[in-house]
Amino acid sequence: MRSKKFGYIFNVGSIGGINAHPRYGAYASAKSALNSISQGLGADVKPFNIKVTCLVLGHFMTNFQNHVISEKALVSNTIAEYDTQNFWSKMITPFMKILTQGDVRKLADLVVNHYANQQELPYNLFIGPKETFIGVDRKIKDLQDQVTSQREFNSNVVLEK
Repeated sequence: MRSKKFGYIFNVGSIGGINAHPRYGAYASAKSALNSISQGLGADVKPFNIKVTCLVLGHFMTNFQNHVISEKALVSNTIAEYDTQNFWSKMITPFMKILTQGDVRKLADLVVNHYANQQELPYNLFIGPKETFIGVDRKIKDLQDQVTSQREFNSNVVLEK
């Protein structure tokens, strides 16, 4: 890509990297890191006309959901207090019934036939059912509330001259 001075890199992130849930810490932190890596990489390769974006996906039916609620998800070193297997089964099963699922074929078509032809890409590309955007809006509001409530008191930490 660098030698051709052209290319696109689409990293597959998740709304889980924006909004973490209980027992989701490892997944959420990996997807959050991927988001930051995408942003930094995008700046690094911009001089080579390479575009980088992180696809921040909402709910798409994949084998991931099936795996975490199946017996295959059991591990040998469990912590009884967490009861992760039952936690996930109880958490995911109701969501599967109410969440609108994204169509992976439409996702691929959108990325390949639309975004892979754009001159500019945002470093976050939110894609998914409406619930995806509701969750992002909530996170933005939460962050804005935190910044607003902390700005005055916590910005008074400058060194005195």
